[in-house]
Amino acid sequence: MAKVERGPDFICFGMQRAGTRWLYDQLSSHPGAWMPPVKEIGHFNNKSFKPANRPGTPKYEPHGHEQLMANEREEFFRAYTPERRAADPDRWYLDLFDQKNGRLAGDISPEYAALLDISIRWVARVCPDARYLILIRDPVERIWAALNLHLRAKQYTSAQLKNWPDLRAILAGPLHQRRSYPSRIWQRWHALLPEDRARFFFYDDVRDRPAAARRAIFEYLDLDPQMTGLPPDFDRKASQAKMPMPPEIRRKLTRHFMREYERCAATFGGHAVEWLAAARERLARPAAGKTR
Repeated sequence: MAKVERGPDFICFGMQRAGTRWLYDQLSSHPGAWMPPVKEIGHFNNKSFKPANRPGTPKYEPHGHEQLMANEREEFFRAYTPERRAADPDRWYLDLFDQKNGRLAGDISPEYAALLDISIRWVARVCPDARYLILIRDPVERIWAALNLHLRAKQYTSAQLKNWPDLRAILAGPLHQRRSYPSRIWQRWHALLPEDRARFFFYDDVRDRPAAARRAIFEYLDLDPQMTGLPPDFDRKASQAKMPMPPEIRRKLTRHFMREYERCAATFGGHAVEWLAAARERLARPAAGKTR
């Protein structure tokens, strides 16, 4: 793949809780890549300056190749200002990648998964030569991981997540409606991008076969998969507290997403066919406390 002269060489548009932090870390440790100090630039959904993106103490302890980028980090944040973005937003965005100096660079912003067609066209217009990718995950497993994220942030309570009427109301909100259906996200983006410039990858492989997943993604991006400084199963988030999914909630979520399981199997094949088979098996079993 020829390197893009200005701006990102690739854009990862999600999904949230599907391995994007893993991907960012793997790329940050590669000497042939340059990743912005802000993982989620959020330019195309106008969230560039949310609190998590402010300069200061990094959210995670820097490692390996990141430690060598301290000077580049300072230079990045000199350019990363609201005033510069206000003057010429798209030029500001492209300028953020000027430090890549021939290395591969990308924008990994999971919230781009929620973009509507008009914004996806904006992305494609500003970055016509970039490659695009998405990490997709079993809808029930992904939504539960996302709900745990909000639970840790005290935006929901454990009682809400255990109560189906409350949880069903949460799922109906726009925040989750536009983020939770991988087939819809992929179809929106794929329809508006050149056929050979978008690809999906499964979180299942990141979780179960991380070396193979990393190799496949790096080869798609034209990076040498051998030149990296992190073990493939490196996971900054492994110690995060997670509320187990109650069996009855899993059953109800499975029924809620059943049509999406069918669409995913038809759209993606591979692991998505396994998702559908497992979902059907769950619903075929008697619910707890019930007999056939």
